[in-house]
Order: sequence, then C-alpha cells, then structure tokens
Amino acid sequence: MADDTALLAIGMERGGDGGWMAHCFDYPGATVKAPDERLAQALVAHFVIEEAAALGERAPVGTTVVERVETPHAACRAGDTEAMFDVWRTPLADAVWARGRNYLAWSRSQLLALWNAVPDEMRDWRPLPDKRSIAEIVSHVADAEDFYLVRLSPTGAPVRELWQRHARRDAPVEARLTTIRADLLDALENVPRSRVAVHDPDGETWTPAKVLYRAIWHERHHTRQIRRFLVS
Repeated sequence: MADDTALLAIGMERGGDGGWMAHCFDYPGATVKAPDERLAQALVAHFVIEEAAALGERAPVGTTVVERVETPHAACRAGDTEAMFDVWRTPLADAVWARGRNYLAWSRSQLLALWNAVPDEMRDWRPLPDKRSIAEIVSHVADAEDFYLVRLSPTGAPVRELWQRHARRDAPVEARLTTIRADLLDALENVPRSRVAVHDPDGETWTPAKVLYRAIWHERHHTRQIRRFLVS
C-alpha cells in the first residue's frame, strides 16, 4: 500500500454517548470503538498491523487524524456509526473500488472459515444471555450488508421494500451471505460512482465509497467479535 514512511489517515467520530470511533479509511477492518479518543487511536494502530499483514501489505509507521466529526448516536459499545467524512464524498475511484473488492473477498473468506470451524452445537451458544449467538451474529452480517446495499439507491427509493426483496430470510445463512454479497458487488459495480443519497430513518447521507467502507468494517468487526467469543 503506502511506503514505510507514510502516515495512515484516520477520521475520529465522537458519539452522543461520549464514546469514540477511530475510522481507518485504508484498512476499514482496523476501525475500532473505544470510550476514549486516545485509546481509540492506539487500538486502530494496533489493528492496522494485523490487517495489513493478513492482506500481504506493509503497514504504515503511524496514523494522523485528518477529520473529526460528532454524531448523536452511540459510538462506543452499542449501535452503529452514522459518520460522514470528506473522503467518502468524492466519487469512488477505480483503484479504491478494485482494492475494496479484494478486501471484501478476503474478509468474507475469513468469516466463512471461522463459521465453518464452529461445531454445530456451538453455533447457538451465547456468551451472555443478552448477547447474540454466533449464528445470530453471522445472520446479522447478512442483514447489515443488505442494509448497506439498498443505501446505494437514489434518495427517495423505498429502501424498506428493497431490503425485504434482497433479505432472503428463509434461506440458510451461507446462502444469504453469498446472494446478498453478489447483489452488493453488482450494485457497487454499476451504480453512479458520484451518487449521494439521503435515506430514512435518520436522514443519513450515503455514497458508494461510504457503503464500501461500511461493508468491510462491519464484517471485520463481527468476525473479530466471534473470534473473541471462541477464545474467551
């Protein structure tokens, strides 16, 4: 990726809960949540090393904050991010899309390898009563990817109906992961790269660059979560 003197650009999001997310634009899988800004920056630097090595790339020597934003939603523990950074407002470049597609393929291979290694009797196990089981986490990854997919639609599109059309909730989870991912890749390949859309329920702004980033981040976040559950 970058040479060994480069600093990696990150964006910092402060949520309404006072927590922080450090967004790593080049390595979305290194994006982390933390209760403190300095901790979030330290953790993202740690996970960049892991992500870069797994992708066969040389990790930059450090990070630099290029933008800070505030959102009203929880940024630390529960909930998703709704941040919009300047880097995602520009049209999705061919090189970014090509690398992102490879990143998605690698990320999915990691999730499926972990899922296939989990014995059947452990798939419905919960680490705590109020936590998702491993099977529910994997299903949630498919649901969320469908959510991102329909956010590529123009402003005003019936995203709820489109989500239901792609969701395939009655199919096995592996089939859902495969078909929804194929739909997402097709949409990212063909949607106008400069599209900016705003969708309910919170009037969030979406672009192809943001959808690509979020799909990678979300899958890597939950793959790491499953791994923690299995080794705890």
